[in-house]
Amino acid sequence: MKAIIFDLDGTLCYTKNIKDIVNIVLKHFGKTYNKKEAEKFWFMHNRDKRIDSLGIDTKEFWKTFHTREVFMARIQNTHFFKDIDSLLVLHKKGIKLALLTGSSHEI
Repeated sequence: MKAIIFDLDGTLCYTKNIKDIVNIVLKHFGKTYNKKEAEKFWFMHNRDKRIDSLGIDTKEFWKTFHTREVFMARIQNTHFFKDIDSLLVLHKKGIKLALLTGSSHEI
């Protein structure tokens, strides 16, 4: 085995209170999602289509999504799974590791 590639979100860490994070942004536009809608937005494809269906300009949505307020909420709600230490064990065995994510580097 030369290397192992891990996805970050949902594999090595998870985000609590997804609904609250998404709704921070949506409230700027007078909208909200329930828990199920927020999870679909967070985990599924076609986010821009979902934003458009709410009558929100996608550029404005993402501009708001990348504000410090949302960034801090994401940091505070990102938690690692207990087996995260397994990465150190694999690394010590000489296995190269790669992490993939759609999240920003800071997250």
